[in-house]
Formats: sequence, structure tokens, C-alpha cells
Amino acid sequence: MTSWAALPLLSTSTTNVRRPKLTFDDSVHNADYYMQEAKKLKHKADALFEKFGKAVNYADAALSFTECGNAMERDPLEAKSPYTMYSETVELLRYAMRLKNFASPLASDGDKKLAVL
Repeated sequence: MTSWAALPLLSTSTTNVRRPKLTFDDSVHNADYYMQEAKKLKHKADALFEKFGKAVNYADAALSFTECGNAMERDPLEAKSPYTMYSETVELLRYAMRLKNFASPLASDGDKKLAVL
């Protein structure tokens, strides 16, 4: 499965960059798999300096954290509550949204599209 954050970023100029068609992996994984993916993406975002790329990677990590919470809900043997996972994911998204001023008239098309996500 190709992570959308690993694909070329949208152009902020007047030219459009076409991304390849995404393929989705419909297989179901356990919570630990999604947790490891989410942590990897979050650490990647932490290491970036460019704010748009950082926000995109945080959004991708938030999706994996959400999938982790969903997997926790599906597993009857899971001891941890998915509520904490969802709550902390919301905080991560709030942090990512503070990185850029998406409502600014100077915001690029890429910034506005990320804000919609």
C-alpha cells in the first residue's frame, strides 16, 4: 500500500502535479500494526522542517492512529480503551492544524486541501 504522504506533494504554483492512482490494501491488521505505522509517520513528521510536509505526515499518522483505535474496538481481547487513542489523535490533528494558517488569503491550494482533510 502506498502512503499518500509518500507521494509527491501538490504544487503550490499554477501548474498541477498529477499523483499516481492510489491502491488500497483491504486486509485487516491488528492494533499493534497500525500503532507502529502511526508512530513511524509521526516521527517522520517530527523530523521535517517544512510545515506543509509536516502537517501532511501528521494527518497520515492520525489516520493510522484512528485505524489502531478501530482495530482495538474490533478485538474483544484488547485490554486498552480505544477512547484514549481517539482522544490523543484529535490532539495530534489540532497540533497539525496550528502549523499553518489554512484560512489565510495567502494559503496555497495545497494548504486549503489539507485543511479540508
